[in-house]
Parts: sequence; structure tokens; C-alpha cells
Amino acid sequence: MFMLKNMTIRVRVIAAFTLVLCAAVALGLFAIQRLSAVNAAAKDVGTNWLPAANYLGDLSQDFETYRSRQGQALLLTGEARETMLGKMQGSRDAIEKDFANYNATVDSGEERILADAIHTQLIAYYEASKPLEAATAANDVAGATTIYLTDMQAGTDELRKAIRADRAYQLKEGHNAADKGIKLGLNHPMGPFELADFIGLDTCLSVMQVLHEGLADSKYRPCPLLVKYVEAGWLGRKTKRGFYDYRGEKPVPTR
Repeated sequence: MFMLKNMTIRVRVIAAFTLVLCAAVALGLFAIQRLSAVNAAAKDVGTNWLPAANYLGDLSQDFETYRSRQGQALLLTGEARETMLGKMQGSRDAIEKDFANYNATVDSGEERILADAIHTQLIAYYEASKPLEAATAANDVAGATTIYLTDMQAGTDELRKAIRADRAYQLKEGHNAADKGIKLGLNHPMGPFELADFIGLDTCLSVMQVLHEGLADSKYRPCPLLVKYVEAGWLGRKTKRGFYDYRGEKPVPTR
């Protein structure tokens, strides 16, 4: 106070302006930092987790189509078989494209391990398909059927397991990034998935069902994963499992 009393008006104005300027700069730097974090989270969701999940979905669908066409081909003959073999090659090309697209989004660490597991199982499945192809070409329907239903089933299950594990990882990291972006960008205490757990997933599902039935708009159709969680009794915080698992000391994304 003594120092302020001895300052001239000009010095006081300069000092006040300096304080205001410092505060503005500090707020600006803070805002830039927050916006950078929000942009990073949004980019992570938009260019990584969402595309990766879509590519894995395409890969899973195209593999099941390929597997089905293999079963159809062993029962056909002549021109019909040749047509089906061409469709099989188209499915295999689609699988390779799906994996290449997905592989471009993969980061190092756990995601790379999961992606490599899918690739390993794909190669193993193609190798296991060679006896089936030989039996099919030799018109050995009984032998081809045995190979298809028994020898190749283990490889099929392993590939499906690898794809499911990777899709679970994409889900976990994706909704974690989405929650982070909302909390940083809008200063909300919870992200959308955390809020859904807090409200109760059964309540969220009921609201979506009423909107979907009342408005007849497909955008309100409940997400299959939400339906699955509710049917499993994973209702959020009140049951200690939902989009997050609350059974430990700290909530962690459900896998």
C-alpha cells in the first residue's frame, strides 16, 4: 500500500496495464493448451479409433463371407463352382484391402500386438484352406466337408477371437478418447460414456427406444452394444459395470 501511495498516476496505470496484459497472456496460453488437447483428442477419435473400428468390422464381415463361400464352393460343380471360386477370390482381395487399411492406423504397443495376431491367424487360415481347395478341385465332397467342418474350425475360431480382441481394444480406447475430448473441450465433469453410466444404461436405452418408436427416425435406433450391455445386466455405476468397470479402486474402460 505504501508503494502504491508513492506511485504517480502514470506508473499506476502502467502497472495495472502490465498486470492485465500478463493475465491475458496467461489465459491465452491456458486456452491454447486446452484447445490443443481437445484437437488432439478429436483427431485421435476421427482419424484413428473410428476408422480402425470400421476397418475391423469390414474385415470381420468379409472373412465370414469368404468362409461361407468356401462352404458353398465344395458343394458345387462345373461353371457354378468356377463362379463361386471367383467370388471367393473377390472376398479374399477385400480381406487383404481391409487389413491394409486397418494396419495403416495401428500404433505401436498393444495395438500392434493385436494387429499382428490377426495377420498371423489370417495366414494360418489361408494355409489351412489349401487341403480344402485340393479336395474341392478333386470333387471329394465328403473329404472337403470334413476338412471344412473340423480341421479348419479351430483356425476359424482363433481368427474370430483375434478380431474380437482388437475390436474390444478399439472400443475401450475410442470411448476413452471421446470422454477426454468432451471434458477438456466443454469443461464438462463427465464425458458422454461416463454420463451414460451415471444415468444408467437401462434408462438411456429406454429413452432411445421411446424416441425411435415415437419419431420413427433411424438415428434414434439404440446402439446394439448398449442393448447388449443392458441385457447382460451392465447398467453403469449402479451395477459397477457399464462402459466403465467400477469394481476396482479406479474406473477403467470395459473391454
